[in-house]
Amino acid sequence: MEQFIILFYIFFEGLLIFQFCIFLYLFIISGKKELVCYGLFLLLLAANFLISDTSTFGLGSNEVVLNSDWYKFINTPLVIVANLFYVLFLKHFYRTLTTNKLFFAIINAVRIALLGLIVLFYVLLALGIHSNFLFDIINIVLTLVGVWLLVLIIKNKMPFTRLMAMGFLANLVGTLSSAVMLSLLANGVEHLLVSEYPFVFIKLGLLIEIFFFNLAIFKKWQRQEQELSLQKIQSELAMEKIKGQISKELHDDIGANLSGIQMYSQMALQQAGQGNFESSGKSIKVIENATGDVLNHLKDMVWSIQPGNDKLEDLFEKIQEYAVFITGAKNIRLHWHAPEIIPQQTIATEARHNIYMIVKEALNNAVKYAAAENIHLNILLNSGSVSIAIKNDGKGFDAGKEYAGHGLKNMYKRAAEINGELKISSSPLEGTSLVLLVKITQ
Repeated sequence: MEQFIILFYIFFEGLLIFQFCIFLYLFIISGKKELVCYGLFLLLLAANFLISDTSTFGLGSNEVVLNSDWYKFINTPLVIVANLFYVLFLKHFYRTLTTNKLFFAIINAVRIALLGLIVLFYVLLALGIHSNFLFDIINIVLTLVGVWLLVLIIKNKMPFTRLMAMGFLANLVGTLSSAVMLSLLANGVEHLLVSEYPFVFIKLGLLIEIFFFNLAIFKKWQRQEQELSLQKIQSELAMEKIKGQISKELHDDIGANLSGIQMYSQMALQQAGQGNFESSGKSIKVIENATGDVLNHLKDMVWSIQPGNDKLEDLFEKIQEYAVFITGAKNIRLHWHAPEIIPQQTIATEARHNIYMIVKEALNNAVKYAAAENIHLNILLNSGSVSIAIKNDGKGFDAGKEYAGHGLKNMYKRAAEINGELKISSSPLEGTSLVLLVKITQ
């Protein structure tokens, strides 16, 4: 039996190092932090098991090593740092899978406590105070925390519950079993598993945990790949949709403007040929305005589909730029309010295009028809959504009636296409208020 246990110890040590190499490689190609954290946890455990049982691996006497100064200096911090990486693994593994505040509060508290224990260990060492009790405290606290986290995972049915729970449970049972062996050893019990190989149970527990955690890690990876594939398909469909929408706008709006330009060009030529230069000049002025509208519309469309403009900050800058331009042309006071700090978050092309076009239409209506003196434009960010409120103090209109010329139908249609909420309230002589709420999670 002893020979079998020795072979198991050697196999287990090699497995930990092999797992570290695999996780390090996967971290390099994927950048997933949970992989390197769990890999470092296993590597540090391998180092701890090696220096704590050198005779089994033919590296010297256990008695000499365990009583050496260097062992006392590094063993406890080694275990603390190993568990620190274990905690970081859990944090990164569940970071995108759950929003359970208690779970992350426990993780952060344990992380801070472990860092504090390292400092405390070296302070006690410098003062010459015996610090072996820290090792027992670490085991007790981590066992209790492990039970707490296990209950949380099961109770809240967190992602990969069964796999993570089985891994936790195996580790806890192994740790408690080895603790019992050490307790029996302290009480003078003589047995091969007690006196020579008390850590065989914790290693068995870790072996089972590694198996279940590996399954959980790769299932998470598989799910993320599927989600990325789905997002890619949805992005391609959204792009096709926005292309169709732009094609329709080119046909309807720009096509109509170009037809008008052609008609007024012929009219201007005819008027000039008849010597009616005043009328010809007016026709040319109409052509100039229509050409400007076409150019601005084309610029907006190009901006909407350019990948480099997919940040929230780009959208807000574009809205502010247009708002300043159009209100300045009519000497209307613009009151602009937007978040000072804008997260570096991307926004889908379709949402970006429709939000901008709704805001542009609202500002155009306010400037052309409302006879307003002030326009207030407020942008708020909250919980993955953006709220844009535009209010003017103009003459208003009866919101109960349809005003096709104001483009209200088109604005509501654009909002619906991006699952947004649009509310427009107005009444004669009371001004107009518009609020657009859109989720911006990519």
